[in-house]
Amino acid sequence: MYASLNNVHYREVRSDYPSDIFPKAACKRTELGDGDTFFSVKQIVIAIDTYYTQCRRIAKLLKGDTLQATCRNIHQFLYHHFQYKADSEEQQLRSPACSWAQRFIGIDCKSYTILAGAIIKALGYNSYVRQIKQPYSSYPDQYTHVYLIVPISQKDNDLRKGYYVIDGTVSTTREAIYSEKADEIVTAMKHIGLNGAQNALFGFTHAKGLRAIGNGKNYEDGKFHKGVQTVKKVTNDLGEVAG
Repeated sequence: MYASLNNVHYREVRSDYPSDIFPKAACKRTELGDGDTFFSVKQIVIAIDTYYTQCRRIAKLLKGDTLQATCRNIHQFLYHHFQYKADSEEQQLRSPACSWAQRFIGIDCKSYTILAGAIIKALGYNSYVRQIKQPYSSYPDQYTHVYLIVPISQKDNDLRKGYYVIDGTVSTTREAIYSEKADEIVTAMKHIGLNGAQNALFGFTHAKGLRAIGNGKNYEDGKFHKGVQTVKKVTNDLGEVAG
């Protein structure tokens, strides 16, 4: 199954940006625990909030004259500069810098979504992480895909007024067919806390064991995310993070 997905989504990866356009990433692995897809989407949002500053340089280059042009530029950047590779049983969630470091190896929809959301947030726009059930997939009753949508109305984020789709797994900006959706907002608002612990990141899976690939060298000290708990004690290069 994974091989067929990789073949369908294979693309030639371009190398027309400087290799240092993102910070260097160690892609340090941390065992995190279990969680369903809704919890996982919340952790994608946390990853965007935590690592969006890694995208400041590329965000300036991708900004268009309009929000629509900007979203189109981001989509083209994701699709043409990052190989697709489906996660196996071990689910992986990467920071933007880690995705850049592994762009020739391949990333999947979760990491594409983090990339898109982080670039959008770095530009000061709001967005939503959308997970969907796909009626024609192998698991039509499960949430199996995730991507970013950007509301046209940035004042009230009302999706009924229209939105743009950024899905780095496909070559177009058309939204995938779905039978059910669930959205989680990502705001451009910045939250700063003092002496806050670093949040752990979780992957996107069907209530299986999760692993995350983050960036062990680019954490932001004092970052605070309201209302988020970790499910187990994690040890990383910053020390212990207590759930």
